[in-house]
Amino acid sequence: MFRPQDYFTVNERKIFTFVLVMVFLGLALMYLQLKANEEVFTGNLTSVNANMKAVDIRIASQDELEALPRVGPKLAERIIAWRSENTFESSEDLVLVKGIGAATMDRLRPYLVEFGKVRTETVPDSSAAADSLIDLNRANSEELMRLPGIGAVKAQRIIDRRSEIGKFNNVRELLEVKGIGEKTLAKLLPYIKCER
Repeated sequence: MFRPQDYFTVNERKIFTFVLVMVFLGLALMYLQLKANEEVFTGNLTSVNANMKAVDIRIASQDELEALPRVGPKLAERIIAWRSENTFESSEDLVLVKGIGAATMDRLRPYLVEFGKVRTETVPDSSAAADSLIDLNRANSEELMRLPGIGAVKAQRIIDRRSEIGKFNNVRELLEVKGIGEKTLAKLLPYIKCER
């Protein structure tokens, strides 16, 4: 039978016990941190408004922040709290907020206003009415080519896909078009709509 006192000195047993306790405490803290952050990362791209404007983190409200992918109520509160004590020098400063790492920042970047730059691609004119949005179910090739990241080939693919399925039911169906991924869709969202 194994008896620790036969193999370890009193000091070695104390050290071993201390190490075990610290490992279990570390695991417990990691578990609690994951549980605390569970609510932070509740949003995703499918919950984002299809015609969402780019968000300026310097002035965004709680609701605007919560509409961003992977931003829940707690993380939105942290952003506002950080903003009240500090100044965002650029949108990249968002990684300084607890709970926003590189992966989350990559997801958020297409939805944020870049400071000090004129955004010609992702921020529509605030006076633009919903009528100025391009309807994916009615747009011709020239209208589609006015969209950011859409050239003649992708415009034709969109039209071909529309012909195959009859009509687009929502803007997320653009992801089924070859060459259009999440990043391209994020750039297109402020400019497109789907009328049924």
